[in-house]
Amino acid sequence: MRHRKIVILMIMSLCLLGCQSIKNTPKTETIRYTENQKSRLATVIFQEFASKNGLLSTNLTNRKNEYLAESMGLLMLYFIQTNDKTNYMKSFQAVKQSLILPNHLISWEIKEGKRSDTNALIDDLRLIKALDLGARKWGNKEVKQLLSKTIDANKAYTMYEDYFVDFGSEQSENRAKEITLSYAAPSYYKRMQLTPEILEKNVEVIRNAPQDANGLYAKKFDIQTKTYQFDDTVHMIDQLLTARNVQEIKSTSKFHQLLKEKMKKDGKLYGQYNRKTLQPVVRYESPAVYSYAIFYSQAVKDKTLEKAINKRMNQLKNHHKNTQYYGSYIAKNGETHIFDNLLPLLTKGGWVR
Repeated sequence: MRHRKIVILMIMSLCLLGCQSIKNTPKTETIRYTENQKSRLATVIFQEFASKNGLLSTNLTNRKNEYLAESMGLLMLYFIQTNDKTNYMKSFQAVKQSLILPNHLISWEIKEGKRSDTNALIDDLRLIKALDLGARKWGNKEVKQLLSKTIDANKAYTMYEDYFVDFGSEQSENRAKEITLSYAAPSYYKRMQLTPEILEKNVEVIRNAPQDANGLYAKKFDIQTKTYQFDDTVHMIDQLLTARNVQEIKSTSKFHQLLKEKMKKDGKLYGQYNRKTLQPVVRYESPAVYSYAIFYSQAVKDKTLEKAINKRMNQLKNHHKNTQYYGSYIAKNGETHIFDNLLPLLTKGGWVR
Protein backbone atom coordinates (compact mmCIF):
# COMPACT_ATOMS: atom_id res chain seq x y z
CA MET A 1 0.00 0.00 0.00
CA ARG A 2 2.85 2.35 0.90
CA HIS A 3 4.55 1.66 -2.43
CA ARG A 4 1.29 2.35 -4.24
CA LYS A 5 1.00 5.77 -2.58
CA ILE A 6 4.57 6.60 -3.59
CA VAL A 7 3.84 5.67 -7.21
CA ILE A 8 0.69 7.82 -7.20
CA LEU A 9 2.64 10.77 -5.79
CA MET A 10 5.31 10.31 -8.45
CA ILE A 11 2.69 10.28 -11.20
CA MET A 12 1.09 13.43 -9.78
CA SER A 13 4.48 15.14 -9.66
CA LEU A 14 5.21 14.22 -13.26
CA CYS A 15 1.81 15.53 -14.32
CA LEU A 16 2.49 18.78 -12.48
CA LEU A 17 5.86 19.17 -14.15
CA GLY A 18 4.25 18.43 -17.49
CA CYS A 19 1.62 21.10 -16.91
CA GLN A 20 4.30 23.63 -15.94
CA SER A 21 6.31 22.76 -19.04
CA ILE A 22 3.27 23.32 -21.24
CA LYS A 23 2.59 26.61 -19.46
CA ASN A 24 6.15 27.83 -20.08
CA THR A 25 6.02 26.83 -23.73
CA PRO A 26 4.04 29.34 -25.80
CA LYS A 27 1.40 27.90 -28.13
CA THR A 28 2.10 29.00 -31.67
CA GLU A 29 0.43 29.03 -35.04
CA THR A 30 2.38 28.31 -38.22
CA ILE A 31 3.73 31.46 -39.87
CA ARG A 32 5.41 31.45 -43.29
CA TYR A 33 7.00 34.50 -44.87
CA THR A 34 6.47 35.40 -48.50
CA GLU A 35 9.83 35.30 -50.25
CA ASN A 36 11.10 38.44 -51.95
CA GLN A 37 12.96 37.45 -55.08
CA LYS A 38 14.59 40.89 -55.30
CA SER A 39 16.99 39.97 -52.49
CA ARG A 40 18.86 36.69 -52.57
CA LEU A 41 20.05 37.27 -48.99
CA ALA A 42 16.47 37.71 -47.75
CA THR A 43 15.43 34.54 -49.58
CA VAL A 44 18.19 32.54 -47.86
CA ILE A 45 17.21 33.95 -44.47
CA PHE A 46 13.58 32.88 -44.96
CA GLN A 47 14.55 29.45 -46.27
CA GLU A 48 17.27 28.59 -43.76
CA PHE A 49 16.46 30.48 -40.54
CA ALA A 50 12.68 30.95 -40.43
CA SER A 51 10.94 28.40 -38.20
CA LYS A 52 7.28 27.33 -38.26
CA ASN A 53 6.55 29.75 -35.42
CA GLY A 54 7.77 32.70 -37.52
CA LEU A 55 10.84 33.26 -35.34
CA LEU A 56 14.39 33.10 -36.69
CA SER A 57 16.88 30.49 -35.51
CA THR A 58 20.00 31.93 -33.90
CA ASN A 59 22.25 29.77 -36.07
CA LEU A 60 22.01 26.65 -38.21
CA THR A 61 24.06 24.33 -36.01
CA ASN A 62 24.02 24.13 -32.21
CA ARG A 63 21.47 26.95 -31.69
CA LYS A 64 18.96 26.14 -34.40
CA ASN A 65 16.16 25.75 -31.83
CA GLU A 66 17.01 28.95 -29.96
CA TYR A 67 15.30 32.24 -30.82
CA LEU A 68 16.23 35.80 -29.87
CA ALA A 69 14.02 38.87 -29.66
CA GLU A 70 16.81 40.90 -31.25
CA SER A 71 16.42 38.96 -34.50
CA MET A 72 12.73 39.81 -34.73
CA GLY A 73 13.30 43.51 -34.16
CA LEU A 74 15.79 43.58 -37.03
CA LEU A 75 13.47 41.56 -39.26
CA MET A 76 10.55 43.91 -38.63
CA LEU A 77 12.73 46.92 -39.43
CA TYR A 78 13.70 45.27 -42.72
CA PHE A 79 10.03 44.83 -43.65
CA ILE A 80 9.47 48.52 -42.89
CA GLN A 81 12.44 49.41 -45.09
CA THR A 82 11.01 47.41 -47.99
CA ASN A 83 7.41 48.57 -47.45
CA ASP A 84 6.34 44.95 -46.99
CA LYS A 85 3.17 45.13 -44.91
CA THR A 86 2.23 41.47 -45.41
CA ASN A 87 5.47 40.11 -43.99
CA TYR A 88 5.61 42.84 -41.34
CA MET A 89 2.26 41.69 -39.95
CA LYS A 90 3.43 38.07 -40.00
CA SER A 91 6.54 39.00 -38.00
CA PHE A 92 4.35 41.02 -35.63
CA GLN A 93 2.15 37.98 -35.00
CA ALA A 94 5.24 35.83 -34.40
CA VAL A 95 6.47 38.27 -31.75
CA LYS A 96 3.04 38.59 -30.15
CA GLN A 97 2.36 34.86 -29.85
CA SER A 98 5.83 33.74 -28.81
CA LEU A 99 7.81 36.51 -27.10
CA ILE A 100 5.42 38.76 -25.16
CA LEU A 101 5.49 38.02 -21.44
CA PRO A 102 2.36 38.41 -19.25
CA ASN A 103 3.69 41.76 -17.99
CA HIS A 104 4.20 42.91 -21.63
CA LEU A 105 7.98 42.93 -21.48
CA ILE A 106 9.53 41.03 -24.38
CA SER A 107 11.35 37.82 -23.51
CA TRP A 108 14.88 38.16 -24.79
CA GLU A 109 15.28 34.44 -25.57
CA ILE A 110 13.44 31.17 -26.14
CA LYS A 111 15.62 28.18 -25.32
CA GLU A 112 14.59 24.55 -25.06
CA GLY A 113 11.02 25.64 -25.73
CA LYS A 114 10.87 28.02 -22.76
CA ARG A 115 10.83 31.78 -22.66
CA SER A 116 13.17 33.68 -20.40
CA ASP A 117 11.14 35.72 -17.89
CA THR A 118 13.43 38.72 -18.31
CA ASN A 119 13.89 41.11 -21.20
CA ALA A 120 16.92 42.87 -22.65
CA LEU A 121 16.38 46.63 -22.89
CA ILE A 122 18.01 46.94 -26.31
CA ASP A 123 15.69 44.26 -27.74
CA ASP A 124 12.58 45.93 -26.35
CA LEU A 125 13.68 49.36 -27.58
CA ARG A 126 14.36 48.00 -31.06
CA LEU A 127 10.97 46.27 -31.18
CA ILE A 128 9.27 49.41 -29.83
CA LYS A 129 10.90 51.30 -32.69
CA ALA A 130 9.64 48.69 -35.18
CA LEU A 131 6.13 48.79 -33.67
CA ASP A 132 6.07 52.59 -33.67
CA LEU A 133 7.22 52.88 -37.28
CA GLY A 134 4.82 50.15 -38.38
CA ALA A 135 1.89 51.76 -36.56
CA ARG A 136 2.65 55.14 -38.15
CA LYS A 137 3.11 53.61 -41.59
CA TRP A 138 0.08 51.30 -41.71
CA GLY A 139 -2.13 52.45 -38.83
CA ASN A 140 -2.84 48.98 -37.47
CA LYS A 141 -4.79 49.13 -34.18
CA GLU A 142 -3.34 45.86 -32.81
CA VAL A 143 0.20 47.09 -33.40
CA LYS A 144 -0.57 50.39 -31.64
CA GLN A 145 -1.98 48.54 -28.63
CA LEU A 146 1.10 46.34 -28.22
CA LEU A 147 3.34 49.38 -28.68
CA SER A 148 1.59 51.21 -25.84
CA LYS A 149 1.66 48.21 -23.49
CA THR A 150 5.36 47.49 -24.17
CA ILE A 151 6.33 51.11 -23.54
CA ASP A 152 4.41 51.12 -20.24
CA ALA A 153 5.97 47.79 -19.20
CA ASN A 154 9.50 49.01 -19.79
CA LYS A 155 8.88 52.19 -17.81
CA ALA A 156 7.50 50.06 -14.98
CA TYR A 157 10.03 47.20 -14.94
CA THR A 158 13.20 48.20 -16.86
CA MET A 159 14.07 51.38 -14.98
CA TYR A 160 16.02 52.01 -11.79
CA GLU A 161 16.02 55.46 -10.18
CA ASP A 162 14.48 56.83 -13.41
CA TYR A 163 17.29 55.38 -15.55
CA PHE A 164 16.76 52.67 -18.11
CA VAL A 165 18.78 49.56 -17.24
CA ASP A 166 20.06 46.55 -19.17
CA PHE A 167 17.27 44.17 -18.23
CA GLY A 168 14.24 43.97 -15.97
CA SER A 169 11.37 41.90 -14.65
CA GLU A 170 8.43 42.28 -12.30
CA GLN A 171 10.73 41.42 -9.38
CA SER A 172 12.85 44.45 -8.53
CA GLU A 173 15.70 42.24 -7.35
CA ASN A 174 15.96 40.81 -10.88
CA ARG A 175 16.55 44.20 -12.49
CA ALA A 176 19.95 45.47 -13.52
CA LYS A 177 21.42 48.57 -11.92
CA GLU A 178 23.59 49.57 -14.86
CA ILE A 179 23.16 50.55 -18.47
CA THR A 180 25.37 49.38 -21.33
CA LEU A 181 26.15 52.45 -23.42
CA SER A 182 25.52 50.67 -26.71
CA TYR A 183 21.87 50.40 -25.58
CA ALA A 184 21.49 54.08 -24.73
CA ALA A 185 20.25 55.58 -27.99
CA PRO A 186 18.60 59.01 -27.59
CA SER A 187 16.36 58.31 -30.60
CA TYR A 188 15.02 55.21 -28.81
CA TYR A 189 14.40 57.10 -25.59
CA LYS A 190 12.41 59.75 -27.43
CA ARG A 191 9.84 57.10 -28.32
CA MET A 192 9.26 56.17 -24.67
CA GLN A 193 6.87 59.00 -23.72
CA LEU A 194 9.09 60.23 -20.87
CA THR A 195 8.82 63.53 -19.04
CA PRO A 196 11.39 66.09 -20.29
CA GLU A 197 13.33 65.74 -17.02
CA ILE A 198 13.61 61.94 -17.16
CA LEU A 199 14.41 62.00 -20.89
CA GLU A 200 17.26 64.44 -20.29
CA LYS A 201 18.52 62.37 -17.36
CA ASN A 202 18.84 59.31 -19.62
CA VAL A 203 20.26 61.17 -22.61
CA GLU A 204 22.89 62.75 -20.36
CA VAL A 205 24.37 59.28 -19.76
CA ILE A 206 25.38 58.97 -23.40
CA ARG A 207 26.23 62.66 -23.77
CA ASN A 208 28.83 62.32 -21.00
CA ALA A 209 30.20 58.96 -22.18
CA PRO A 210 33.98 59.11 -21.61
CA GLN A 211 36.66 58.00 -24.08
CA ASP A 212 40.13 56.70 -23.38
CA ALA A 213 43.32 58.06 -24.95
CA ASN A 214 42.72 55.98 -28.09
CA GLY A 215 39.20 57.23 -28.60
CA LEU A 216 37.38 54.10 -27.38
CA TYR A 217 34.26 54.47 -25.25
CA ALA A 218 33.40 53.16 -21.79
CA LYS A 219 31.23 50.03 -21.74
CA LYS A 220 28.73 50.74 -18.94
CA PHE A 221 27.32 53.36 -16.60
CA ASP A 222 26.76 52.21 -13.00
CA ILE A 223 23.64 53.93 -11.72
CA GLN A 224 24.33 53.38 -8.01
CA THR A 225 27.83 54.89 -8.10
CA LYS A 226 27.22 57.23 -11.07
CA THR A 227 30.49 56.05 -12.61
CA TYR A 228 31.51 54.74 -16.04
CA GLN A 229 33.30 51.43 -16.50
CA PHE A 230 35.84 50.51 -19.18
CA ASP A 231 36.60 46.95 -20.27
CA ASP A 232 40.14 45.82 -21.05
CA THR A 233 38.85 44.00 -24.13
CA VAL A 234 36.45 45.94 -26.33
CA HIS A 235 33.84 44.47 -28.65
CA MET A 236 33.59 46.47 -31.85
CA ILE A 237 29.81 46.11 -32.05
CA ASP A 238 29.54 47.80 -28.64
CA GLN A 239 31.95 50.54 -29.69
CA LEU A 240 30.22 51.22 -33.00
CA LEU A 241 26.75 51.32 -31.45
CA THR A 242 27.93 53.58 -28.63
CA ALA A 243 29.60 55.92 -31.14
CA ARG A 244 26.40 55.91 -33.21
CA ASN A 245 24.42 56.84 -30.08
CA VAL A 246 26.82 59.66 -29.16
CA GLN A 247 26.79 60.93 -32.75
CA GLU A 248 23.09 61.69 -32.36
CA ILE A 249 23.94 64.55 -29.99
CA LYS A 250 27.61 65.51 -30.50
CA SER A 251 30.75 64.88 -32.52
CA THR A 252 32.58 61.54 -32.40
CA SER A 253 35.62 62.74 -34.38
CA LYS A 254 38.21 60.90 -32.24
CA PHE A 255 36.51 57.53 -32.70
CA HIS A 256 35.93 58.32 -36.38
CA GLN A 257 39.65 58.88 -36.86
CA LEU A 258 40.49 55.63 -35.07
CA LEU A 259 38.13 53.67 -37.31
CA LYS A 260 39.65 55.19 -40.45
CA GLU A 261 43.15 54.36 -39.25
CA LYS A 262 42.23 50.75 -38.54
CA MET A 263 40.70 50.26 -41.97
CA LYS A 264 43.63 51.99 -43.68
CA LYS A 265 46.27 49.98 -41.81
CA ASP A 266 44.63 46.52 -41.74
CA GLY A 267 42.04 46.71 -44.48
CA LYS A 268 39.61 45.04 -42.09
CA LEU A 269 37.99 45.23 -38.65
CA TYR A 270 38.25 42.44 -36.12
CA GLY A 271 35.56 41.50 -33.63
CA GLN A 272 37.50 42.40 -30.46
CA TYR A 273 40.55 44.49 -29.55
CA ASN A 274 42.78 45.09 -26.57
CA ARG A 275 41.72 48.54 -25.47
CA LYS A 276 45.20 49.76 -24.54
CA THR A 277 47.32 48.28 -27.34
CA LEU A 278 44.61 48.35 -30.04
CA GLN A 279 45.75 44.90 -31.11
CA PRO A 280 43.06 42.37 -32.11
CA VAL A 281 42.48 39.63 -29.54
CA VAL A 282 40.48 37.50 -32.00
CA ARG A 283 41.07 36.70 -35.66
CA TYR A 284 37.47 36.60 -36.80
CA GLU A 285 35.66 39.24 -38.82
CA SER A 286 31.93 39.73 -38.55
CA PRO A 287 29.44 40.98 -41.15
CA ALA A 288 27.49 42.37 -38.17
CA VAL A 289 30.50 44.50 -37.18
CA TYR A 290 30.87 45.75 -40.74
CA SER A 291 27.16 46.53 -40.93
CA TYR A 292 27.28 48.70 -37.84
CA ALA A 293 30.45 50.32 -39.20
CA ILE A 294 28.51 51.16 -42.37
CA PHE A 295 25.67 52.67 -40.32
CA TYR A 296 28.24 54.72 -38.38
CA SER A 297 29.94 55.87 -41.60
CA GLN A 298 26.58 57.02 -42.90
CA ALA A 299 25.95 58.96 -39.69
CA VAL A 300 29.24 60.87 -39.99
CA LYS A 301 28.76 61.22 -43.78
CA ASP A 302 32.05 59.52 -44.66
CA LYS A 303 31.31 57.89 -48.01
CA THR A 304 34.95 56.86 -48.54
CA LEU A 305 34.99 54.89 -45.30
CA GLU A 306 31.54 53.45 -46.01
CA LYS A 307 32.68 52.24 -49.43
CA ALA A 308 35.82 50.58 -48.03
CA ILE A 309 33.88 48.81 -45.29
CA ASN A 310 31.14 47.69 -47.66
CA LYS A 311 33.75 46.29 -50.04
CA ARG A 312 35.38 44.23 -47.29
CA MET A 313 32.03 42.97 -46.02
CA ASN A 314 31.07 41.87 -49.52
CA GLN A 315 34.24 39.78 -49.70
CA LEU A 316 32.91 37.68 -46.80
CA LYS A 317 29.74 36.82 -48.70
CA ASN A 318 29.12 33.38 -50.19
CA HIS A 319 29.68 33.91 -53.93
CA HIS A 320 29.25 30.28 -54.99
CA LYS A 321 26.17 30.38 -57.22
CA ASN A 322 25.60 26.64 -57.23
CA THR A 323 25.26 26.34 -53.44
CA GLN A 324 22.17 26.74 -51.25
CA TYR A 325 23.86 29.51 -49.27
CA TYR A 326 24.75 31.65 -52.28
CA GLY A 327 24.29 35.36 -51.57
CA SER A 328 24.37 34.95 -47.78
CA TYR A 329 27.01 35.11 -45.07
CA ILE A 330 26.80 31.40 -44.32
CA ALA A 331 29.91 29.25 -44.65
CA LYS A 332 29.86 26.01 -46.63
CA ASN A 333 29.65 24.01 -43.38
CA GLY A 334 26.64 26.03 -42.20
CA GLU A 335 28.53 28.11 -39.66
CA THR A 336 27.06 31.57 -39.24
CA HIS A 337 24.90 33.72 -36.95
CA ILE A 338 21.54 35.21 -37.84
CA PHE A 339 22.83 38.73 -37.06
CA ASP A 340 25.59 38.28 -39.62
CA ASN A 341 22.87 37.95 -42.23
CA LEU A 342 20.12 40.27 -40.98
CA LEU A 343 22.33 43.31 -40.48
CA PRO A 344 23.90 43.28 -43.98
CA LEU A 345 20.34 43.01 -45.29
CA LEU A 346 19.49 46.25 -43.47
CA THR A 347 22.50 48.18 -44.77
CA LYS A 348 20.92 48.33 -48.22
CA GLY A 349 18.29 50.71 -46.92
CA GLY A 350 20.42 52.56 -44.36
CA TRP A 351 19.71 53.26 -40.69
CA VAL A 352 15.96 52.98 -40.07
CA ARG A 353 14.59 56.01 -38.19
